[in-house]
Amino acid sequence: MVLLLFFYSPRFISIDCGSPVNFNFVDLDIGISYTPDGAYVSTGINNNISSEYAYPNNPNLAYPLSDLRSFPDGNKNCYTLTPAAAKGNLYLLRASFLYGNYDGEDKLPEFDLYLDVNLWSSIKFSNASDVITTEIIGASVSNTISVCLVNKGLGIPFMSALKLRPLSNSIYGTELGSPVSLVLFERFDI
Repeated sequence: MVLLLFFYSPRFISIDCGSPVNFNFVDLDIGISYTPDGAYVSTGINNNISSEYAYPNNPNLAYPLSDLRSFPDGNKNCYTLTPAAAKGNLYLLRASFLYGNYDGEDKLPEFDLYLDVNLWSSIKFSNASDVITTEIIGASVSNTISVCLVNKGLGIPFMSALKLRPLSNSIYGTELGSPVSLVLFERFDI
């Protein structure tokens, strides 16, 4: 039997993108506190997903996915994270997206996600209720970490939630060199 324990750390950054200023949400199941994204980004517009996709119509929806920040202006908009002792350390970043027809257009966007200057993932939805979550492990080369959304001309980029978790530098060997990023391909529950 394998037992994994997760716990809150003050070094965690959990962002509820598009939430109102001064609104903090605590996930009581796991004890993680989500903060609004205003301290991490200076552009974009706060939006709520359509009630058709929100709670109570979708009782299993995680709260941070009920709102989002969209970026109708500019080709590239970035969240700037400043974790404690960032430079040279490993981090797990997880970005989540739920379109939920927030704009009433019922037009699924497609855009790119970058970690600093490197392509992390292309975000493409198959329907408005898709929750896309993508993860990457990367080593920070400076004291800040940028997570950027890039408009490809195929709809307005947005983000629903963003999480950063510090990792022990001993988890992954350094034989790959630095900086190297690892993108989650698939995860199995065992």
